[in-house]
Amino acid sequence: EWSGDFGVGSQYFSQQAVSRLLPGAGIELPQQMPLAERLIEVQALMAKGDARARRIYQAIGVYLGYGVAHFADFYTIENVLVLGRVTSGEGGEVILAGARQVLKDEFPALAEKRATPSTLLSGGQQQMVAIGRALMSNPKLLLCDELSLGLAPLVVREIYAALPRIKGEGAAVVAVEQDTGQAMRIADRLY
Repeated sequence: EWSGDFGVGSQYFSQQAVSRLLPGAGIELPQQMPLAERLIEVQALMAKGDARARRIYQAIGVYLGYGVAHFADFYTIENVLVLGRVTSGEGGEVILAGARQVLKDEFPALAEKRATPSTLLSGGQQQMVAIGRALMSNPKLLLCDELSLGLAPLVVREIYAALPRIKGEGAAVVAVEQDTGQAMRIADRLY
């Protein structure tokens, strides 16, 4: 990592993240350009309404939304959202809006308890945190073992409602599940 601070999110919530997302967004900048200058260029493009720059900030926002579920083990969401230079300007608003939307869409129970450490959440809400933690690495395969075990039916429905969206974003989902009715509703294949 550029900062030398491993495990603090600088790979995904920083000028390094912006730089890593440049090729996918279709923005070409010189390789020798320092990270801080690349960020300034992307911020300038964002200020001009460039859709490619907006995609970079949207990607960071989605990642942050899933990351919040993990960081909630240690901090309240208000603390996690203090991100520095990357969140300045319109791009920062896009990041925060994207993170809130992911929480609302994927983890509605967590979105309602934004300032609650996950250690104080119910078992089902902690299960959502675990899924969010797994999704932080943008996996190609998500393995789920007994998603519904011991959870309230409402929470099980929320978790299963998130799985098709996760699958739609490109991750394959393999679930070992005792609740065959839930599994059959979302499965492409059953074994």
